[in-house]
Amino acid sequence: MTSIIPTDSGYVLEVYPNPSEGVFVVKYSLALKFETAEIKLISSDGKDVESYKLTDSAGEIKINCKSCITGSYLLTLYMNGDILCSRQIHINK
Repeated sequence: MTSIIPTDSGYVLEVYPNPSEGVFVVKYSLALKFETAEIKLISSDGKDVESYKLTDSAGEIKINCKSCITGSYLLTLYMNGDILCSRQIHINK
C-alpha cells in the first residue's frame, strides 16, 4: 500500500511499502520555496526516532529503521518549522 498526499496542496509525499518490516521509501516534492525542510519519524509515544534534513525541493529517501519495534509511527513533513502533513506508517518485524 502507498500513502500519497495530493499535488494540489503544493507538495507530494509518497511512502511505500506501508506496512513494512522497517525499511521503506519516502518520495517527496515541495512546490513552495523553503528555508528549512525535514522529515521526522516519530514513535507512538511522541519521541523522535529518525530525522532527515531535506536540501532539494524533490527527492527520495530510503529509511531503514533498525531500532524500530513493531508498531505505528508518524512520518511528519516539516517546512520552515511548520508541519505540512503527517502520515501514519506501520512497522511489522
